[in-house]
Amino acid sequence: MTPSSPPPPAAWARRWACSRAAEPARPCAGGAEAELVAWVRLTEDGLPPDALRFVFLVDALAPSCSAVLSTLAPVPTVEITVRPAAGLAAASPPWLLRRATTRQAGPSGWASEWVDAWGRDGTHLGSAQQLRTVRGG
Repeated sequence: MTPSSPPPPAAWARRWACSRAAEPARPCAGGAEAELVAWVRLTEDGLPPDALRFVFLVDALAPSCSAVLSTLAPVPTVEITVRPAAGLAAASPPWLLRRATTRQAGPSGWASEWVDAWGRDGTHLGSAQQLRTVRGG
């Protein structure tokens, strides 16, 4: 890697976000369900998640469909819609619980992912829907 090239995606994500798995499923583990659940926060930022932080954090982790893959594959987002909930205004810093589930996936590689997020006290902070495309794996 040259100094002018961007770091690999995983290294870039670790620079800005920190996560802790909340359930056994992991990316590229060949699991039975396309779902990933983790606590996530921004690194070096102890502030509560506002709307901009929420948009970043809802998309900061591996795609949920990667839980059923057994090898690393690119899964870019084609479209994302983020809907902060009323509870976001009173969220406690800095962690939020993120559950992402692939609800639809087909042989053409298209996958529809749903994400919900909660604060430490169980308050729903918002949701997102993503259209992704699996490129190999």
